[in-house]
Amino acid sequence: MNEIWIMFGFVLGACSFINFFAKVNHSIAIREFLLMMYSINYLLSPAIIYCYPSELLTYGMKILPEDYFPMALLGMICLVLGMYTLKIPKPSIFKLDIGLLTSEAEILEPVLKKWAYVGTILSLVGGFFPTEIAFILYLVSLIRFVAAFGLFTLDRKKYWRLITVILVLEVLNTLRQAMFHELLMWVVFFAIFLMYIFKLKNSYKIAAFAIGLFVFFIIQNTKSVYRSSLSTEEAGIDTYIESADKANSDIEVSGTNFFLNPAFIGAVTRINQGWIFASTVDNLDRTKDFQEYNLISEYLKAALLPRALAPDKLKAGEKTLFNRFSGHFIQNNTSMGLGVFADGYISFGLLGVMVFCYFFGLMISFIIRMVYIWTKVSSFFFLFLFPIMNYIVRPDCELQTILGHFVKSIIIYAIVVNIYSVYFDRQKVALSGFPE
Repeated sequence: MNEIWIMFGFVLGACSFINFFAKVNHSIAIREFLLMMYSINYLLSPAIIYCYPSELLTYGMKILPEDYFPMALLGMICLVLGMYTLKIPKPSIFKLDIGLLTSEAEILEPVLKKWAYVGTILSLVGGFFPTEIAFILYLVSLIRFVAAFGLFTLDRKKYWRLITVILVLEVLNTLRQAMFHELLMWVVFFAIFLMYIFKLKNSYKIAAFAIGLFVFFIIQNTKSVYRSSLSTEEAGIDTYIESADKANSDIEVSGTNFFLNPAFIGAVTRINQGWIFASTVDNLDRTKDFQEYNLISEYLKAALLPRALAPDKLKAGEKTLFNRFSGHFIQNNTSMGLGVFADGYISFGLLGVMVFCYFFGLMISFIIRMVYIWTKVSSFFFLFLFPIMNYIVRPDCELQTILGHFVKSIIIYAIVVNIYSVYFDRQKVALSGFPE
């Protein structure tokens, strides 16, 4: 029976990848990408880990496959149902009209250039401000990527230098902080955007996916070495290359069977959010420390209230809840989050998994509906979907962080859209030659 469930995890994980692969040429496949990410983290990676003997694993699954996969499957089903609850009056918004976008170039171009400059400046200075202000500035700074996507669409030959500067600065900032998730997400978002624009042949898509997996594997097995080296070396490209060489040499000497290589097992383990979910289930079944509405109320307080009104609210990256409910203890310098599946189980058991996943999907559905409303001002505003979804597509992200990002980004980008809707209306009137 266990083997059947493990095979089930492999099949569903593969299906999510095939679905994304098939859709990426025909639409901006952000929903398909999210489902692929959650399927890989909660179905495919656990299936791989279950195949290994326990002596090879540092982070093995704490419950049996026949106990784990039914819960993970029900969570995924509820997530999908929630994502498609709110109907989009115009589903073609995912098929971004490049011709229409280009026709708005005369209005868009000066706006996009301004956003690129302002967003880049804010990305450089935002860290000097208090945490809550810095997070708002961070959200505003993400418009540099929206601008980069738009300028690339309008005239990539003219703006390739500006786009390159934005990407290079992001790489340098990533190396300085030794945090790679942000860079990886924006590279993936840009790849999704490019594959839709250029309608790549399957052979090129396969090559792109293979290169992406290789880069991901290298980063996953290099980042810990790189972070350790920063205690004695200066952050930068040279230090990272040295770290990559050391990590790769360790991979070469550690064994000839690639799939039994500790580096490969470690890479799979790092994307196995199911390990945290299974550990939480195992721990809660022993302690019976179910929280009912307490946990979600804490998350909502952290997302909705400023710290001035709720000084005791949760901090981003806080490890207290993880250490209490997962059955494991991690230090502050270790990055792990419970995730929406585990949060649901902590609250109401299996029913909580289903309810949390459904409302998580419903939140995504609401975001898409909101972005659809914005596209009535300009089809270009569809691109705000990328910065809004930046945290949501990450299965390893804390739910409190996701909710905070969701609430603040919707408010901030709605303000931006409303400001520029007036500007667009005036520019359209001016270009038409008719008085207001």
